[in-house]
Amino acid sequence: MSNLLLDDDIKAKLTELLGSTPSDLWLDIAWEILNEIVGYKMDLQEREEINIGLQNKKSYLNARPVIEILEVKLNGNIQDLASFSIYKERALLNINSCFRGGVNPCSLEGLAPLMYADTIFIKYNAGYTAETFPSMLIWVSSLIIEYAQDKLKDEGKLSNYKISDIGYGFINTHERRAEIAIVLDPYIPVVI
Repeated sequence: MSNLLLDDDIKAKLTELLGSTPSDLWLDIAWEILNEIVGYKMDLQEREEINIGLQNKKSYLNARPVIEILEVKLNGNIQDLASFSIYKERALLNINSCFRGGVNPCSLEGLAPLMYADTIFIKYNAGYTAETFPSMLIWVSSLIIEYAQDKLKDEGKLSNYKISDIGYGFINTHERRAEIAIVLDPYIPVVI
């Protein structure tokens, strides 16, 4: 896995956001957390997935953005790539028909209809390069670094509330992680 945050241009943007240059260790930590939250390695690479048809034309893929479809097999048979396209950088679109999924209409004669779904093997390229890595993800990386560094300091545990005349403070780490996850929502794969 290539850590895009180590790229000089991205590191310069992070330095601008953080006010100081983060060490390679902090960049590695932020990269690992970022990839963990979205659920896939975000650098550009070749990937393979096996999905199941859901009676529609789309088969959503785990990694984003989808750059190129390299191979499609439907129920073990290699398909003509001209029959497919990329849908919104996140799914394989079957141009000609729907992927089959659900009850097999040919089995309705019996008491228990058989469930039938297409098995879809997809080989594709997806992910970011240093040139295509979104500014939003650079900003989120800076938040992750700040959050991780704050956890090591007493200030990282502070938030404010008051009882009578005495003020107390603690930071809810779940709230911070939830804030980051909300911003990353568009990058997280659709689970169907």
